[in-house]
Amino acid sequence: MLAIVSLAATGCHMTAPEPAPTRITLVCWNIHHGRGADGRVDLDRIANVLRRADPDVVALQEVDVGVARTTRLDLPRELARRLGMQPLFGHNLDFQGGRYGNALLTRLKIERWHNHRFTMLRAGEQRGVLCATLRTAAGPLTVLVTHLDYRRDDRERLAHVRELRRIAASTTGPLVIAGDFNAEPGSAVHRAALDWTHDAWRCVGTGAGNTYPADRPRKRIDWVLLPRVTPGVDVSSARVEVDRTASDHRPLRVQFVVRRSGHSR
Repeated sequence: MLAIVSLAATGCHMTAPEPAPTRITLVCWNIHHGRGADGRVDLDRIANVLRRADPDVVALQEVDVGVARTTRLDLPRELARRLGMQPLFGHNLDFQGGRYGNALLTRLKIERWHNHRFTMLRAGEQRGVLCATLRTAAGPLTVLVTHLDYRRDDRERLAHVRELRRIAASTTGPLVIAGDFNAEPGSAVHRAALDWTHDAWRCVGTGAGNTYPADRPRKRIDWVLLPRVTPGVDVSSARVEVDRTASDHRPLRVQFVVRRSGHSR
């Protein structure tokens, strides 16, 4: 007869295995409301570029919903439908009878999300950050999508980098920030961000990593940042997708591994 041994009686306890690391591909892209170099709004062209990049998460800037110039289309929903993804939209301002802001598309389960509008120091385009927590096999991952001020001086951008830092500090678990920062490496804005983040391109990118303008990129203003205060993400690759026509920016594609919080290398 087989002996049946009680684990409790022997003092042994079964421990559930830790979640396996999950590889995520993220694309960060300012899509210029779908308007390409030829002046045409073409969402199929945008979707084809994204399809080739094969992302799990897409962080988009300059996105219209119900705006006259894009024939009242819901751009996040239209792109998500073409790609088989789920859309989120962060409404930052009203424009031409519709709404304008940032968006996120994802294949992952959305646990929760909200849009945070930055405190503006002066009149101008309202800026914000779309905050989404997604479920991966290794646990939750929070993605922040943003687009900072374009004006020559850095006051607004520096203030919003400080706001991003406060948001990151209040978030538990792995976190990634993706966006058009309208600032280049070596700027005061970049230095302020590097006080509390790692720049994915500096970690693993090759070459200049320029993304703007799309026809002949001279500036690296689109970044993916990994905050040091929330470990759990190891970046593995970064590249700029070669596309000259779909938008005035080129897409930035970053791959990283999400680990259980507190188990990053």
